[in-house]
Amino acid sequence: MKEWSKQYPQWGEFRKHQINIIKSANSLKGILFSHAKDNFETPETLAFFKEFDGLKFIDYSEVDCDKGHWMPRKKCFTDYVEKNNYLVTFLENIF
Repeated sequence: MKEWSKQYPQWGEFRKHQINIIKSANSLKGILFSHAKDNFETPETLAFFKEFDGLKFIDYSEVDCDKGHWMPRKKCFTDYVEKNNYLVTFLENIF
């Protein structure tokens, strides 16, 4: 966001519009994982998702096995998810 906001400031208005569309729903069932070192979105920029009923927002910034957006492709991420039983717990809660 920091990079494109300078070069493409109009994207900020487009982003706001998209967020407003998403916020028009009362609930959103899902799991959202966010990391402070992600180059595109961080827990801070995605904080609006915390308002949704049914959405599990997980800030996994304490996991430090890689930098950037691609960390979920690493074994350390899958180990973190499995250790904390996020997927099983989520599925048990919706069924």
